[in-house]
Amino acid sequence: VTEAASYVAHFSLNSYEITATTNPTNAGVITGAGFYDHGTTCTLTVTANPGYSFINWTKDGEEVSDTETFSFTVTAAGNYVANFEVFGYESTVTANPEAGGSVTGTGVYVYGATATLTATANEGYTFVNWTKDGEVVATTPTYSITVTESASYVANFSLNSYVITATANPEAGGLVTGAGTYNHFETCTLIATANEGYTFVNWTKDDEEVANTPTFSFTD
Repeated sequence: VTEAASYVAHFSLNSYEITATTNPTNAGVITGAGFYDHGTTCTLTVTANPGYSFINWTKDGEEVSDTETFSFTVTAAGNYVANFEVFGYESTVTANPEAGGSVTGTGVYVYGATATLTATANEGYTFVNWTKDGEVVATTPTYSITVTESASYVANFSLNSYVITATANPEAGGLVTGAGTYNHFETCTLIATANEGYTFVNWTKDDEEVANTPTFSFTD
């Protein structure tokens, strides 16, 4: 020292980077990450995306908060993780009527997954459409949906019906009854009554004999 003098020690306030991520990725949107001066307050807020439910905030694997909005005093850099669970949605598939056919696709799906519903008609039935809450959503037996909610789907089937015609040969030979519209597997009974001067011979279909009695019942 050779003279009187004043000296100044200069300091800078520490600044720290706060990072924040979601687990799983894209489960939500985070605000509040960035650089903060020592001693200031950082507030992290997370908003869940559809199909996810917030669980907690963790740092270095340790829980630090179980609320979506989390405030703390910054004293060091840190990475915070917002943890979520994925919702599971149930798709229920049924046949109407139950005897109309078989269906697949019932199960629990994560949000955004594709569920493929299929309907296979049983003998004597025809697939009509898929409905949800009474509204038609598809008219093809295979129907794919993007799952965003739990829902019930119904595969609708109709029972086949057929027109049975019956004629006399020759026309003057007699009377026939029983023709009409019949559902699949329903019994049709045809009756032939010969006119005076005629004798019943047989019933034919496509020129092939199918019965030799005036009363003829069948289901196919």
